[in-house]
Amino acid sequence: MIKKAKKILSKVHPDFCFKLINGGELDNLDGLLQSLKEMDDETFYHHVTSNKSDFANWVKDVLKDEELAEEMSYCNDKVHMEKVVSNRMLELHEKIQKQEDLESFEKLLSSKEEKFVKADSKDIKEKDLDKEVKKKFGIDMTNDMHHKVHLVSWGTLVGLIIGVVLGYLIG
Repeated sequence: MIKKAKKILSKVHPDFCFKLINGGELDNLDGLLQSLKEMDDETFYHHVTSNKSDFANWVKDVLKDEELAEEMSYCNDKVHMEKVVSNRMLELHEKIQKQEDLESFEKLLSSKEEKFVKADSKDIKEKDLDKEVKKKFGIDMTNDMHHKVHLVSWGTLVGLIIGVVLGYLIG
């Protein structure tokens, strides 16, 4: 999905640019959004009527974003279309960012795990990992791990007590 999102947001080959009736050209979603903001009504309504949406067709056929094209096909004014395109761009950028953050986090953990195997003093390396992860992602791994261990311990203890009480009552 990330590869597709990047493709949808990227510039198209000049042969596949959208040609506006006023002479302008669009080569990506950002260009479409900016153009919609500045476009006069005559130009917009040349490309969008009750029977067609040239912009939606271009998004579907060239940018290969059927989801956005479907939403755009219901837009009958510039403001609505601007909002739909803007929201879709934001959604795609967020998906890309989340995936990049996840990959960065996994890479960081992987590199730190390799260092742990080679390290003589794990305590020092674990503190370094915790500081780096906290700094980059706002996660306190040590406290989070201690919290999880604490919960599991209490859960086990409560389970044992309940088991003993039930065993006593039933037996």
